[in-house]
Amino acid sequence: MAPWPPQLFLPPDRCYRHAIEDFVAWYCSEPRLAFNKTVVLRYRLQLESRGLAPATINIRLAAVRRLAYEAADSGLLSPELAASIGRVKGAKKLGIRLGNWLTAHEGKILLGTPDAGSVRGKRDYAVLAILLGCGLRRSELVHLRMQDLQQREEHWAFVDLIGKGGHVRTVPVPNWVKTAIDQWTLAARIETGRLLRCVNKTGSIWGEGITEKVVWCVVREFAAKANLQRLAPHDLRRTCAGLASWLAEFISRWFNPSAFLLPVAGMFGNAGRNQFLGPNLTELDTSLFKTIRISERWNLQFRAEAFNILNRANFGQPSIGVYAGTPSPGAIALYELPSQSSCPNVSPSAGVITSTATTSGQLQLALKLMF
Repeated sequence: MAPWPPQLFLPPDRCYRHAIEDFVAWYCSEPRLAFNKTVVLRYRLQLESRGLAPATINIRLAAVRRLAYEAADSGLLSPELAASIGRVKGAKKLGIRLGNWLTAHEGKILLGTPDAGSVRGKRDYAVLAILLGCGLRRSELVHLRMQDLQQREEHWAFVDLIGKGGHVRTVPVPNWVKTAIDQWTLAARIETGRLLRCVNKTGSIWGEGITEKVVWCVVREFAAKANLQRLAPHDLRRTCAGLASWLAEFISRWFNPSAFLLPVAGMFGNAGRNQFLGPNLTELDTSLFKTIRISERWNLQFRAEAFNILNRANFGQPSIGVYAGTPSPGAIALYELPSQSSCPNVSPSAGVITSTATTSGQLQLALKLMF
């Protein structure tokens, strides 16, 4: 087999580079073999014998397939051999990894662990805030620049981030995350360049940025202080997605059902009557009449009538049934976010508006003959 060009061993992704280096090391340790489908199958059996996870095996095989395609494009391997190597099946995945995420209360505890009085503490708090509030990956976080933070329609966002797979996206930045970033940049006197920098023991800023390993160490350090076991940076991204989906459901309610508790047995509640106002109702109707006299006995009238001419959506009243079934008194704490685990008896339709009080805009024309 002819030697492979050096550029084939330098893919942009670190995982692919490591996978190709592992395959080359195994290939060189074996007897002299041709690079074909049989060799790749033997390599897969060797990976399985090492007890590697199916996901790891599939990544290694994907790198070998890519290597075969590149070798075929360079004329070092026949297209038929490259196609046969590409047909090697990966390892079968059994089950689905559940992953780890935090509740809103655990997120508050984690954000409260950094020292807000030191420069490093402000940097670490900004790191945790961006991971938890914006859901960025480690690679995206370490490459953030000051010019990436821009204002769009009175809201702050990281604009045109290049993420995994070269995808370009814009990520909104909550106000509390923007405050954390401002505190860090003001303390570090950062105006241009990378957003996050290294901080030494004396609190001085040095370097042009931080690495992904620094982000990993920051998350693990403060997770240990907050007594949160097995927490990784990607778990904060998962937490951000989970809280965002909860907020999407929560803001669809007219009132917060977690603000209510059942009174203790034998006691009356303290919620007053008519203490909530439903959606207001505004409707503009108009009409136009024109009477045409035909004779003394006959008149023709043209009528144009418009109902809800502004086509305004007038929502109906929300559902006022907070509980479904028999709830447990004291199951909902006022300071916690409602969830299926903390308030299992809250009705899914509590506070939800499912109808409109008026119809959409309508226009009708008529001719009326009067005699």
